[in-house]
Amino acid sequence: MVDSSFQRPQTRTARLSVIEEILRNYIITSQAQLQDQLAQEGISVTQATLSRDLDELQAIKIRSAQGSMVYAVPEQSMEATVPQPTNAAEQHALSEEAFDNTLNTHENNNESTVTALDTSMQAEHAIRESKLEQQLSRILSGLVTSVVAANNLIVVHTPSGAAQYAASALDRQPLEGVLGTIAGDDTVLIITVNNDVAQERMQWLLSIAQSGNTFNR
Repeated sequence: MVDSSFQRPQTRTARLSVIEEILRNYIITSQAQLQDQLAQEGISVTQATLSRDLDELQAIKIRSAQGSMVYAVPEQSMEATVPQPTNAAEQHALSEEAFDNTLNTHENNNESTVTALDTSMQAEHAIRESKLEQQLSRILSGLVTSVVAANNLIVVHTPSGAAQYAASALDRQPLEGVLGTIAGDDTVLIITVNNDVAQERMQWLLSIAQSGNTFNR
């Protein structure tokens, strides 16, 4: 089975990641067999959705050494499921642009509301945080495939090549209790101040990631 220590958001990206891992590690000869394997991972999916997922992963049937026809995926299939910036500079620029657009939208749309309701600075801050969280949700729903906390650390898995983009999105939003992030190719390490914060932020990440998507979408 796929490593069960990681928790997965209920998103299409997470499901695709599990399907790809199953096809790389097991001999799968039919969609029914794949459905059963997914069920063991706690993922229920219709045959129609599974067919679309296999198309998305560019999965094909090849003849195995034993002579049976089995499903296989190209090495770079998951990279094609998420639009990827081509370099670190573009990653930063795209992340910065997304969050700047969110801030601009907030300033334009909420100025009259804040004036009319004579709200406090605390209420304005809450509105801004809400909009930033919505923007972050739209980004992470297509990037986070699994999350696990270990002591004061959080390990976040993404599709290949997406970790730096995900880390950049997190870095641009000040998060209480988070000291910083380190990104590789498909893994982000989040360092928090203590174990309790790590557990809280892990659950928050799962909630944020799946609020922008659903498992069977």
